[in-house]
Amino acid sequence: MSIRRKGACFAGTYFGEAGLERAFAIATAPPEGKSYAPDKLVDVIHIRIEIGFDLPKKAVLGKVTHTVAPIQDGLRRLVLDCCELTVDGVTDGSGRALKFDHDGAKLTVFFSKALSRCDRTDVAITYHGTPRKGLYFTGPSADCPGTQVQVWSQGQDEDSRFWFPCFDYPNEKATSESIVTVPEAWTVVGNGKLLSVKGDRRAGTRTFHHRESVPHVTYLISIACGEFAKVEDRWHGIPVEYYVKPGQAEMVRRSFSRTPDMLEHFSKTFGVDYPYEKYSQVVVEDFIFGGMENISATTLIDRCLLDERAALDYEPQDLISHELAHQWFGDLLTCKDWSHAWLNEGFATYSEVVYREHWRGDEDAHQHRLLQMQAYLDRDRSERRPIVTKAYTLPMELFDQHIYEKGALVLHMLRRVLGEEPFWASIREYLTAFRGQTVQTEDLIGVITRVTGMNVEWFFDQWVFGAGFPEYEVAYAWDDEKKTATLTVDQKQKVEKQTGLFRMPVTIKFHGRKPHEQTVEVKEAHQAFTFHIEAKPDFVSFDPGCHLLKKLAFKQPAEMLKARLRKDPDWFGRVEAARMLCRDGSRDALDSVGKALLKDPFWGARVEMAAALGENGSLHARDLLVSGLKTPDHKVRRAVVSALGRFQDEIAAKALARIAKGDPSYYVEGEACLALGATKQPLAFDILKDAAGRPSHRDIVRTCACSGLARLRDDRAWPILRACAAPGGHPQGRMAAMRAMAALAKGRDPYRTEIREELERFLKDPNFFAKFGALMSIEILDEPAAAGAVEALRFRESDGRLRANSRDIARALREGKSKGEELVALRSDIEKLREEKRSIEDRLGKLEAASERKAGTRKKASGKR
Repeated sequence: MSIRRKGACFAGTYFGEAGLERAFAIATAPPEGKSYAPDKLVDVIHIRIEIGFDLPKKAVLGKVTHTVAPIQDGLRRLVLDCCELTVDGVTDGSGRALKFDHDGAKLTVFFSKALSRCDRTDVAITYHGTPRKGLYFTGPSADCPGTQVQVWSQGQDEDSRFWFPCFDYPNEKATSESIVTVPEAWTVVGNGKLLSVKGDRRAGTRTFHHRESVPHVTYLISIACGEFAKVEDRWHGIPVEYYVKPGQAEMVRRSFSRTPDMLEHFSKTFGVDYPYEKYSQVVVEDFIFGGMENISATTLIDRCLLDERAALDYEPQDLISHELAHQWFGDLLTCKDWSHAWLNEGFATYSEVVYREHWRGDEDAHQHRLLQMQAYLDRDRSERRPIVTKAYTLPMELFDQHIYEKGALVLHMLRRVLGEEPFWASIREYLTAFRGQTVQTEDLIGVITRVTGMNVEWFFDQWVFGAGFPEYEVAYAWDDEKKTATLTVDQKQKVEKQTGLFRMPVTIKFHGRKPHEQTVEVKEAHQAFTFHIEAKPDFVSFDPGCHLLKKLAFKQPAEMLKARLRKDPDWFGRVEAARMLCRDGSRDALDSVGKALLKDPFWGARVEMAAALGENGSLHARDLLVSGLKTPDHKVRRAVVSALGRFQDEIAAKALARIAKGDPSYYVEGEACLALGATKQPLAFDILKDAAGRPSHRDIVRTCACSGLARLRDDRAWPILRACAAPGGHPQGRMAAMRAMAALAKGRDPYRTEIREELERFLKDPNFFAKFGALMSIEILDEPAAAGAVEALRFRESDGRLRANSRDIARALREGKSKGEELVALRSDIEKLREEKRSIEDRLGKLEAASERKAGTRKKASGKR
């Protein structure tokens, strides 16, 4: 599942290719205890779902039949998850009514007699309801008249229970079939093979019957119903299907044309052919995630569809490859417990890198992996925890950069530690040995040990069951007489309960006339390594290729850095040199980076060099960036534009203004709007006002224009931002406008009260993204008076992301209010002390004056002067 996954995001203000990443990061509060998998009373063998809909009422009417077998003798009851549904009746396989009890969350069915382990029985439940989650009804409204009528499901994490009674936890697998009746113009995209389509002309309906023969967990059962245009490929005789709204078929090839190649590459690389009857991808209205890997039938958000202009520099292939890889990691093998969810998400996230290696080459894959590293490091600053942990309240709290990005980075390091062939041999055996089963991390460790003979417990203890990463400080010295190079390596991370010293093999490479490469094991707080080399190296690389998850401080002389910038075959080595030269800040050093910005052979290196020049902040760096705007590469120009936003002067603003008025790339144009606002120049307002009215892919131009207006701090922006936040707009633009309003109003009377009330109204908006945007904006506004409305959202909503974030934000607002009240009280106490001090000083002064008068009287009486 793609929730908060990141993409190339230079400004951090909008969402990237593989999901809605940072906007949905859950700031996890300290959990109350630990969470464990529920007990299993039965083995669920098969699930048969028969449903229809009352579309005007947004209701489901259904019957679900579970075929089960007791795990122990003497079974007298079956307990299923069943939330907010009305159970109309329960029968056994013979049609006899069974007694049941339903408390609104759990359905307990009582058998007429005790069952033994040899028994197999059917339990059929008829029910109806209007689900708040799990099953979603979309359609036109006054604000969004163009929305298509559709019905689609979303089961992960534990939401299937809201649209059919089931055992809703990932430690149980069963085969399934769905029999769905819809209006006759509709199509149903379901799991597995389509067995039949039966029409009923009198009723004006069609009934679609799908069956998935590969056992799977409940949250992977899905339906997507509506009017769709279908485009089809084939891979080794297997149907590869793409479903989009009518009128969008011409956009399919831009997004999905690489799917058969992905199937081929993953099947060969993973050692297990794609295991299902078909592979469907369906794009639905108002989807609440980036994508969801339902078994054999992935559901996707509509932003993965591109017009010609968006296709210049937006690539949905990471999202598509991520969800496809889940068909092996997450579907064929599924985490037994949510605490091991990285076995689903970490593998799928790393598969993005694996496919990029095949598609675009090693440098491109490396660049994507480094973006994943940055996303994890950003998250680590706000929360540090192990990848595997049972310390959570809601499963969705775990779905962040620890299990996605860090999970992927851990797999890459494991690949380096084991070696290419042993790593992939282990992965192939892991998939083969546990095919169709649920797994936990210990299963993967056991397979690796069995296949390679290597004990990797130390690796998993520090990277998966431990937290954090190493922070290396490296120093280099050359002894010309002895022809030795010495590297001292210190681990500077704070050693605490979950983060210790890391043991890792590290490659050291000396470049020059006599190159030398050696791998050492770094495991102590302080170590010194001496290398005998025939000639003084031109420059030195610590972990060339940046394969380790780490922070690195490695100071080198300017001449070595310049040589590295020119000669290092590793593009990221050139980037490291550029960053250090920009910190050096001399004109000569900046000129070296400016030249590389125009001529480096890899676009990813040029992107990072632009950022380094921006961080330098000098006028000369600004001029080099302005020169860099002539590059034809859209991704590099986008990075240059972003870097120019660091300069609050007219020259930068004029250069940005030309691009913000229009550019062949939506994304370069949007970035220019954001950067232009950051310059705070007077010319920016009118340009951003105009940009806020321009549509674009994912509403990126409007999104960045709103953020740019917030940076200007110009009160003329209020009506523009309100219009962009209003119902009926694109969700991403609305969210950006809300955030901008909050940023503009923060700490300012009378705006903060007015905007707080407006954001509170948005908390009740029917659109999920609007509610989430309002919630995040209230956090920015930081007004304690909003705590009650935020807390009400927590109890009103059922979505885990809304509940978890509203819980934590309400707590923070109340604590802020408490601290604010404490501060006011403290200031009052201080003022009282000051008044008391002044009073005491006045009294002392009067006493001293009286004392002096008395003394003067005595002197006169004695005749003394």
